[in-house]
Amino acid sequence: MLSLYKTSIECGSKYHSTRVYTDKSSKDFFEALVDEVVVLPDDFEYYFLDDIKFYVMVNETEPFILIDGDLFLYQALEPIDTHIGVELFSKHYKG
Repeated sequence: MLSLYKTSIECGSKYHSTRVYTDKSSKDFFEALVDEVVVLPDDFEYYFLDDIKFYVMVNETEPFILIDGDLFLYQALEPIDTHIGVELFSKHYKG
């Protein structure tokens, strides 16, 4: 799973700054890959990975884009209206 995140970060960092929210045990893995690592509080409890997404959405400052580690960017994302949450279709080809 971490290899997917690594590839996603490598692709995305060509076009955007990168920040990862993670726990202490994974911090070292991400430090060399991203612009910023945010370590989740010790008392943060999550049962599903999506729980971390909710934490990020509450604690991030706009503008930001939250993407999963299995999404690979082959071009920069266009700015969107930050007052709404949307999922956009993006062509799935390299090029």
